[in-house]
Amino acid sequence: MGAPRHQGRVAPPLAIAAGATILDPATLVLTALGAHHPIPMIAGAYIEQVLPTPIAATIQERMTWGKGLARTVLETVDVTDWQIRTLLPIGTPVDRALEAFTRDESVGMSRNASVAWLVKHVQQHIEAGREHAVWFENANASADDPWLRQAISRTWYHGDEVFHCLTPDDLDPRCVEAAINEAQSPWFFFGAMSCAASDMNRSERQLSADDVSHIARHSRTIIIGAYDSEGYLLWTGPARS
Repeated sequence: MGAPRHQGRVAPPLAIAAGATILDPATLVLTALGAHHPIPMIAGAYIEQVLPTPIAATIQERMTWGKGLARTVLETVDVTDWQIRTLLPIGTPVDRALEAFTRDESVGMSRNASVAWLVKHVQQHIEAGREHAVWFENANASADDPWLRQAISRTWYHGDEVFHCLTPDDLDPRCVEAAINEAQSPWFFFGAMSCAASDMNRSERQLSADDVSHIARHSRTIIIGAYDSEGYLLWTGPARS
């Protein structure tokens, strides 16, 4: 059962919190989507904000709503010293962001800006190595859903579960955005920046239990939907040598 819905409220402008990175919306969208992609009109500016670690307990509770990959990540990944980041409108107090995530309320984000921000981070992960991949778990779809035959993103399956996968072959921002949008759910959104499965050329695109465990163990960033589908949290582990 999802978190209760409440009417969102936008916090009054306050001083920018420590750890925030100011992102001009035009630069954000142009960097993420490229010059040949339609540029959405976004008013205002946003910050990439580090959130305090106590919110991790809420993220972990939210992950129990997921399917096989979300639950396997929850059970197997040591998240000690991981950092939580999000994109917020400038002036949003951290306490308000924590409250909004817990209650699944709006913070007045532009979804276009949030998607562009996530596209940028996904691109950075998959272009960092040929073995890298991002897996989005589809909370709503089943393997026999007819619409999946027309999906733009590459779909993989584990039993009845559906995943949208991105590899270095999918760096085009339109491919990344399609995977995000096709996996989007109004009540739960989960992704893992991780590695490819053992054989990405298999024709049936079926993941074994070992594949799911392998992807979970190699997750470097966990992606969680937030703010009543307006935004996302990125929960990232320390860099590995």
